Amino acid sequence: MTIILIGAIIAIIGGLIGAIGTWIQNKQSSEKSTRIETGVIKANKEVINLRRQNDSLKSDLKLQLNKIDELRRENTDLYGKLAKSSLKIYNNLTGGEGNKPILIINPTSVVKPKDEGIPSYFITMFTIENIGKYPLKNVQIRISDISSRDLIPFRIRHWVDGLMTGSGVIDKEKEYDNYEFVKLFRIGTIPSKVKHHFYRGTFSPEVTLLLPHYNIEITWDNGSLIHFVTLKIDKEKLIIDHLESVFNGQKTTDNSLIKFE
Repeated sequence: MTIILIGAIIAIIGGLIGAIGTWIQNKQSSEKSTRIETGVIKANKEVINLRRQNDSLKSDLKLQLNKIDELRRENTDLYGKLAKSSLKIYNNLTGGEGNKPILIINPTSVVKPKDEGIPSYFITMFTIENIGKYPLKNVQIRISDISSRDLIPFRIRHWVDGLMTGSGVIDKEKEYDNYEFVKLFRIGTIPSKVKHHFYRGTFSPEVTLLLPHYNIEITWDNGSLIHFVTLKIDKEKLIIDHLESVFNGQKTTDNSLIKFE
């Protein structure tokens, strides 16, 4: 009985030891599982946090790229505006490449004086116009006119002085002897879309055998024009008989450079 009792006690003790060992093992296993689960949850939180940070960085990067693109477009637009402004300033200073004036020739109908002994005659008016976008600088005009001299003995002379035009009594001998066949007009700057009337010539078929002929040379800072014009009479009016034009040293057939009104 004693042996049986001792065996039972030993069995009980062994069972307790086994149970305790199992409990300790289960506890350790549970704690390990808890630690693993906690680590997984923490790792998941860190992953989620990293994803959020990554998404935030992507969003910030996108905003920065959009801002950079916006600034690039603004800079491109500003550069374009600056280039246009610079070109406009340059063209205003130089007159613009290719900008040129046009010559307007306007002859009147025949003038028939009431005084006896005064021949009938025509008046031809010459005007320069800047049709370009920019001012023409240092404009000078030379015009040769032979036929107007023939009317001086009859005390007929028409003149232009700046904005003033007219005719008047003259000393016919002095005017005739000192007549300038080539006249120079220093006009200066002609703004855009502005006309400048600079000369009036006269012609009378009763005292002049030759047809009225004019050489008009126009120069400015970055260009030159020369017009060779011959007029003729048609039904008591003057019309163009011959026209030849030279632009910057080259003969041109551009009819827009001269108007006959």
